Amino acid sequence: MSPASSKTGFRSPPLAYGLWIGALGGLAVSGFALSQWIADAQDLKSLRMADEAAISTLVVDGLPEGHSAAFYELLGERAARLSVPDLYSARQSVREAVRLDPGSAYAWAHLAYLEAAAPDGRDASIDALRQTIALCRDCDPALSLWRIEFIAADWWPMPTDLKADAAAQLSRLSALPETEAEARALAVQASRLGIPLSLTAE
Repeated sequence: MSPASSKTGFRSPPLAYGLWIGALGGLAVSGFALSQWIADAQDLKSLRMADEAAISTLVVDGLPEGHSAAFYELLGERAARLSVPDLYSARQSVREAVRLDPGSAYAWAHLAYLEAAAPDGRDASIDALRQTIALCRDCDPALSLWRIEFIAADWWPMPTDLKADAAAQLSRLSALPETEAEARALAVQASRLGIPLSLTAE
């Protein structure tokens, strides 16, 4: 969790691995691509099932090589959730994920979250947050809600453009039936904390 997370209890962003696996389901792929996809899926399954000792061993000498972006993002998630979180390895792993797949809004959101926890990571966190917004401003209401919470959790030092985007997105989501209740609850929570995040932005 970021140091500011206790204010709003924001969640870790959705991981990309479940999405790209689902996206490939209906595609016809070559034999090589299919074998690579199967290998990647097996890597992800093994990583999800690995215990803490295995995760620690995997990153002790630096990141393992030759894996997919989804693998590195999941490895970052697992490293950050160790009983003694390895945030350095988590950041390095998710940085590798966005290097391999710079078009993943979810990986950039994950990186923004991890960079925020580093003493010197604020600028990198802001950059990653802008990247995830640019890539997926309106495409996923759950990701938009998470970003609003993330921005609200550290509201006062946030750049003006990110505050404005959070306010606009909150108003947009409050008008959608599937996110209205959660958006309005966020607005109430923000108001209680003295954060000027209302539902009146255009």
